[in-house]
Amino acid sequence: MKQQQHLIETIGNSQVERALVLSGGGPVGYAWMAGLVAGLVAHDVDLGRAELIVGTSAGSIVGAQLALGMDVAALVAETNRQSELNIYSSAGPGLGNQLVEWINSAHAANPDEARAAIGRKALAAATIGEDAFVAMSGFSVLAGREWPPTFRATAVSTTTGQPVVWSKDSNVDLARALAASSSVPGVTPPVTLNGDRYMDGGVRSSLNADLAAGARSVLVVSCVSLTPPDGVNANLRQRYEDFSQELDTIRAAGGSLEIIEPGLEFLRLSGNSSRLMDINLMAEAVQIGRRQAMIESVRLGAWA
Repeated sequence: MKQQQHLIETIGNSQVERALVLSGGGPVGYAWMAGLVAGLVAHDVDLGRAELIVGTSAGSIVGAQLALGMDVAALVAETNRQSELNIYSSAGPGLGNQLVEWINSAHAANPDEARAAIGRKALAAATIGEDAFVAMSGFSVLAGREWPPTFRATAVSTTTGQPVVWSKDSNVDLARALAASSSVPGVTPPVTLNGDRYMDGGVRSSLNADLAAGARSVLVVSCVSLTPPDGVNANLRQRYEDFSQELDTIRAAGGSLEIIEPGLEFLRLSGNSSRLMDINLMAEAVQIGRRQAMIESVRLGAWA
């Protein structure tokens, strides 16, 4: 709890009018969010005007591109043409077991040590090289770009297990920070920044919505449903309880809350989030995101 409060205070949201939270979600979630964001912009709901954008993993890529005023949907199309995405083909059913491990780490007697144990496995895993990973088009398109002042990216140290939230003041390279935030343990390599190596911010939480607490109005975009589906594994049910607690943190701080969850069309495509690493679904996910934006724009017209 102290660590959570420290992270929130580090961001400093008390003067923020509008905050946007973009969750993790693998390549397919990235594509859906990109289509959603582009579709909302087309309907005059420009989420890029938020004074704070917090991105985790896939959400960090979309968030940085959005904060920089880039065409996120066009960038997905370009990324999807790259064979480099085949690195995610190894992330099969075993990723579900990893997810349970990440959830359990947050509730361990010493969460940092539990996450550090995940970090040690990530460092030992056979993956592509770190330089090759950072050079992937989803990150390299941002190489040399200035860090957007409104943008924050989450990650977790493989050494200490401590979560970090990077900003313009952190003096870290934007492209490398996004790669680190998106580095799925065991699938892609941890990324070096300032003498440490970092892994996916989703190891703390795929949502990290509590980091927007203190903002007056918060929009949370989640690539997965925030309520447990029927028959969900007991080991995964805790994840949904954690989501609920994160959202309650925003409400308890006095913020109004809007939420965008996947519609039925995306839930079917993603197999209720079981196929978020299947790169063959990316093109369709973008279009589904655009279609959902038409619906959401009516509700969110006044938000941005």
